[in-house]
Amino acid sequence: MAEISTQEIIITGETDVFKARILGKKMAAAIGFAEIALAEIEIVISELGTNIVKHAGSKGSLVFQILMDNEARGIEITARDHGPGIKDSESAIRGGYSSAGTLEKAVVRLSGQENG
Repeated sequence: MAEISTQEIIITGETDVFKARILGKKMAAAIGFAEIALAEIEIVISELGTNIVKHAGSKGSLVFQILMDNEARGIEITARDHGPGIKDSESAIRGGYSSAGTLEKAVVRLSGQENG
């Protein structure tokens, strides 16, 4: 897919997470995501942003990339932070791991191809 638009929100607190949800939803709506998918995208953004606030001391960003290639379209959301990192990366890769004692899931890319 060819990248057509990239925007970044610096996360320094919950207000920035709110701004990121608005931006991500607006970008996804602009390329045709359905309401249910938009709600799912907001949840993903909330989780990623809140994790930056909780675990990285509000030192990070969310990067949004709109991707399009002919009829295919999608949004890629990347969380970047300056936190302490994952102590046991092997367990984290296998899934079901959380440094905070809760079950966490990461979503890297959502595709708008099935957004009818």
